Amino acid sequence: MEAILTVIIGMCIGMLITLTSVGSGIVMVPLLLHAGVSPMYALGSNFFFVLTVKTISAIRYYRVGEVDAHALWRMLASAGVGLLAGLGMLWWLTSHYSHATVEGIIVWMLTIAILLSAGLYAANELTDLSSRVRGRYMVILAGLLTGFITQTTSVGSGVFILMLLGRHFKTASRLIGTNMVFSLLVSLLATLGYLSVGKVDLTLVVLLISGGLFGVLIGSRVGKLLSEYQHRALLTLMIALSVVLMLMKVIG
Repeated sequence: MEAILTVIIGMCIGMLITLTSVGSGIVMVPLLLHAGVSPMYALGSNFFFVLTVKTISAIRYYRVGEVDAHALWRMLASAGVGLLAGLGMLWWLTSHYSHATVEGIIVWMLTIAILLSAGLYAANELTDLSSRVRGRYMVILAGLLTGFITQTTSVGSGVFILMLLGRHFKTASRLIGTNMVFSLLVSLLATLGYLSVGKVDLTLVVLLISGGLFGVLIGSRVGKLLSEYQHRALLTLMIALSVVLMLMKVIG
């Protein structure tokens, strides 16, 4: 994979994360797979990319008081159970199956996770799903789902909370801020678990992060110019792109 292309991918995803709080796993991993990167290396690279890029944004939201600490701890508690379940599954797969088989399973799980993300997004846009799913049980379910899927596919650390719990927060900035910190902490824990069974291409990680930092700076400026409608249109385009890329990978 060419270095310039890698930096460009990192820059684009860094900008998307800054604008929407999602986009790392759901778009970057499919792009890396199409560029010829092994699934195991794609997941590992994405984990470290998320940790770097989201740390900057999470600190910014926390400093301005846009993080709901009470909701955050409840989400993290349930996500911890999901992370352990996902890690147990990865350990079991890598202990009983060949490397090629494990990578094939990961691709299918990634496809399911992205299709689930797209389905939740469509349901929320068409029926205002997030306004109907209130209460602590939905917070627990969202945390469990996020933890398990993030650990096994690196997808979902931000998107599931955004779709399922959108109306649990008073303002959009508080939702994005809480979600940014939550997804950062979940990704950190998932990265530690992944390192016990997965693989990381350090050169790929450095190139992606280099581009991602520029993307964060660009996204911070562009975000101030976009309307809510334009933000939603960008998120819709991003999710649609990820679905197309993964279906092309599986079918092709």
